[in-house]
Amino acid sequence: MNTTQETEFDYQTYMKEGARELSGINRGTKAREKRREAAKARLSQNGQLSRVLEKIQEIAEKSADGDYIYRGEPEHYEKVSSSLYREHSDIDAEHFDIEIIQNEIIEAAKRYTSETDDFEILTELQHYGGATNLIDFTTDFHIALFFACDGSDFLDKDGRIILLQKNEQRKKQVRSPQNPRNRVITQKSIFVRPLYGFIKPDSDHVINIPKDLKKPLLNHLSKYHGISTETIYNDLHGFIKNQNMHHKAYRKFTKGLISQKSKDYENAISHYTEAIKLNPKLARAYLNRGTAYSEKDEFKHAIADYSEAIKRNPQLAVAYFNRIICRLYLQDWQEAKSDLTTTRDMGIDIITLFCNACVNVKAFEKKNGIKLPEDIAAMLTP
Repeated sequence: MNTTQETEFDYQTYMKEGARELSGINRGTKAREKRREAAKARLSQNGQLSRVLEKIQEIAEKSADGDYIYRGEPEHYEKVSSSLYREHSDIDAEHFDIEIIQNEIIEAAKRYTSETDDFEILTELQHYGGATNLIDFTTDFHIALFFACDGSDFLDKDGRIILLQKNEQRKKQVRSPQNPRNRVITQKSIFVRPLYGFIKPDSDHVINIPKDLKKPLLNHLSKYHGISTETIYNDLHGFIKNQNMHHKAYRKFTKGLISQKSKDYENAISHYTEAIKLNPKLARAYLNRGTAYSEKDEFKHAIADYSEAIKRNPQLAVAYFNRIICRLYLQDWQEAKSDLTTTRDMGIDIITLFCNACVNVKAFEKKNGIKLPEDIAAMLTP
């Protein structure tokens, strides 16, 4: 005889099973969301890389049929002009002869240099920042591409590459220095001495560099060609240039700190962003901007900044800790546990950091209304 046995309804068991099922669904949903986000990021990166390579290919193809030199400019100026021409561009004279002024400068400079050749004197003046009727070009279009993208003040403007063919007429105006300095060698510099102080390039030999492609291009040039601020400006003048840029970055960073202490997180984020533009290696700017985002409950933005800070300074323990806290708020248990394991293996005392900030697991759970998984709670308990 087949019989059935009636069982008493167990509410607690029912709720536990439902919670487990819901947890599994949530984990699956989060996993799918993470996969989608990762796929989007890969597509975005692949799209950027494709555009970078296409732009490089465009320059290579455009210059394949002749003997070209290149100049990169961070925006589209009206003229390609020498610094001496720009100093006197307000003079309205029909027969203004820039070479008369140039020769006067050369004669005066001879008292201060051991160089005797006029052109070598001009290249020395150019090196030290003096106004001359020389325009810098390079024989390497990758270096020109760097100059078209470099400069935090120009990231919101399209740049350009100018291709200048060394035809018979121009060959008399183009020269390389005989006694080049480090920076000239690294930049593969070649100088044009224009008759009237400026050049009007043929529009067919000007290649636009979109503003949104500048950062990806700079990253590509640094990673695959070894072309960066440090290698291009590799002498004392380069150091001073970087030093000035870093001073500006630290000023913006300090303004960010002041805003953050006043709980003005929007302005803090703005100042830190400017600091990062000036000095992308400033790990603390990413760290503090991440904290400002976290205060606004923008945890995904915060995590992205903490990750950048860690990339630039892998020993920055507080960045790991802050990222873990953001992942706990988002209940991203898998990534939180991964970070906890990593920091433990690195010897970073996350437990002490957690206790100093949150007292203990129970206090954190009560304050935030979040129940931590047992394994994560154990990793945060002394």
